Amino acid sequence: MASKIKLMNILFDEICFILVLILFVVVKILMYGTDGGLYPTKRGFLCGDTSIQWPLKEESVPVEINDPLSYIIPVVVVSSYILLAFSKNLTLKPFIYQVKVKEF
Repeated sequence: MASKIKLMNILFDEICFILVLILFVVVKILMYGTDGGLYPTKRGFLCGDTSIQWPLKEESVPVEINDPLSYIIPVVVVSSYILLAFSKNLTLKPFIYQVKVKEF
């Protein structure tokens, strides 16, 4: 029974993906037409145009701080969750997999 449910979920996911893909192509064709392809027109700009020039601003978060934090925070969060789960003898499975399915 569980394998049928998994198969139904996979088929439903595939059908939803195909429907979204078809909808995406239809919207692209409606927006850009079929004569110019499915891509918007390319427009250039002049480097000397003063209306698009902005002063250079410094970075809000330096790279020396951003890079270590982007690795340290996920490792701390995941490892604390694992340690908490093992200390309370909990399973590491998400809640959705712990729900019992009533068989008919």
